[in-house]
Formats: sequence, structure tokens, C-alpha cells
Amino acid sequence: MKILNIEPISFKGRITRKTFWLANALLLLISFALYFGFLLIMLLLPDDSSGNAVVIMNLVVIIMLVLAIFAFWIISLLVYASLIIRRAHDINSSGILWLIGWFLIGLPAFILGLIPGKDKSNQYGSARQ
Repeated sequence: MKILNIEPISFKGRITRKTFWLANALLLLISFALYFGFLLIMLLLPDDSSGNAVVIMNLVVIIMLVLAIFAFWIISLLVYASLIIRRAHDINSSGILWLIGWFLIGLPAFILGLIPGKDKSNQYGSARQ
């Protein structure tokens, strides 16, 4: 499945700064939509004064929401790692070093979005059109 004309979880090839920032914005928008949707669901759950069945139903819904958030978080980490590695490839750099920096302090991902890519082909892929 392609989104923004890239494979969301692929660690090969290169992406431009524009694609990097658009994908980050898309991830952020999806995150906000999910979290606000989950918050709305939590607010609409009936209170526990109705009996044990309602309490159990609320507990099941809460557990499902937590699992859904966790699954989205794992998928988002994979997509973001993919973006960082492919963006590093565009500047002819090893993605692993940038990924380690991102896990340690987070700033390298922002820096990657600012550095212009190389116009020539490199070991990670062909030149951008």
C-alpha cells in the first residue's frame, strides 16, 4: 500500500524533505484524530451506577482502546523509523546512525528534515526526478 507515493514501512530507497515532512504531518494528524476519537468514546461511556454489566462493558471498551493505541504506536514507530532511514539515505548517509540518534535524543530527525538531499544517484538509490 502506498501513501504519499511511498511504501509506509520500507527501509530501502530515498525520500525527499517534502515527503518526509508530509508523512510526519500525516502521522500527527492521524494520531490526533485517534486520540480525540478515543477520548470522545471514553466520555460517552455510561457511568458505573447502572450496575455490574455496565462496569464490565466499560472495562472491555477501555482495554480495547488501550490495545488499539498501543498497536498504532508500534506501527507509527516502524513508519517513523522507515522515514528517518530513507531520509538519511537521501543525504547519502547511513540510516542506522540517524535512527540511533533519534532514539537517544530525538533531535536528529528534525535535522534530517532540514538537510537538502543529494541530486546524484548514491548507494541507496537513484537521483530524484
